[in-house]
Amino acid sequence: MAYINNKLKAIFLHNVKCGGCYIRKILMEHYNFEGIFIEDHAEFSNSLDDPTISNCKYLFLNQYRGLRHLSNYFTFTFVRNPYDKLYSAYNYLKQELKKTNYGRIKSVEENKEYFTDFNTFVKNHKQVNAISQFHAFVTQQDCLSDLSGNVILNYIGRLETIDIDLLCILNILNIDDIKHDDVLFFEKKINKSSDETFNIAFDYNEESFNFVNKYFENDFKLFQYRKYESLNEFREEYEKKIRENNATHCLAPIPSPNSFVLENGNVLQILELYRSATVLKYGIAEQERICEKTNRIIEELFYNEFQISISKLGFSEVNRNFIELFKNQQNVTERNKREIHHINKKICTLIRDGAVVNTCTSCNVSFYNHLSYFSHIIICKNKLKELL
Repeated sequence: MAYINNKLKAIFLHNVKCGGCYIRKILMEHYNFEGIFIEDHAEFSNSLDDPTISNCKYLFLNQYRGLRHLSNYFTFTFVRNPYDKLYSAYNYLKQELKKTNYGRIKSVEENKEYFTDFNTFVKNHKQVNAISQFHAFVTQQDCLSDLSGNVILNYIGRLETIDIDLLCILNILNIDDIKHDDVLFFEKKINKSSDETFNIAFDYNEESFNFVNKYFENDFKLFQYRKYESLNEFREEYEKKIRENNATHCLAPIPSPNSFVLENGNVLQILELYRSATVLKYGIAEQERICEKTNRIIEELFYNEFQISISKLGFSEVNRNFIELFKNQQNVTERNKREIHHINKKICTLIRDGAVVNTCTSCNVSFYNHLSYFSHIIICKNKLKELL
């Protein structure tokens, strides 16, 4: 549930049901991250019974215990709109329960009656087992805060803008060669959420809606998500969100101190430039592939003894002309590849230079986007001590 690259001095903290499987696959396959600290659900179950733990700081108590150099590494994670996150957790847990014929989740017994429907699950939030509680009912604040109650992460991205935020993170880490651009731009998603295909708001009843607003109140505030005033407004806005295919409906207005220079709108423009360059890059690769394939066919026809009535002299001339054309094409392709790589490097520099860096003077920690800074500064225990 944590993934590290010691060369880059970077650690990704996997906040459950926030696109973590998608991110970790990209990081491990393309950017040499490796997993650390194997998930231990039994240990988590025991920690819930410990009366000395007022809030479940799961990630720090169980997952990252012993990770002494956390403060020396660039740390990043992703968060998610609480309405979507809870519903996604319910779907995931129900699927896990089905795998064992409604008996266990991750080897821990669970009552299938709690999963009759989404609202029944929410109503029984105090009775569900430890695994269900962790995935669905531990707040993101508790998951991501340290034992002193501070959220100290250098970059906090949102699932709703996952590709933009990941691109920013990689560039902050000085990675100019974006190796997952086929995933980034050509819709080869690793795990698409079922939430995208229908309006989850209609599976909420009044009681579940009010529960989320109250129970996850701090998550809405810290991570700047919009908290709807009524179930009707919630449903209407989600219908609009799906119709427009737009995640911004669930985001709260962004706070605007002078230091918050770069917002998602600016990054989106840069992302469009990067997309265009990538389309060119893959267009050249496709053109090169077709040329190579055609050349192989010509060579096979020429060098094999086919019983066909064709002038070998004429065929030889065609083959020679094509090889000449192919060599010229390769020269052009190589030049274009170099140009595209140069353009991509420039775009990466733009993103890197535009990163917002704020420092908490009380903690001496730098934050590289407005959300990481805001979620820290609003509850910074050290700053509060200073003020007192």
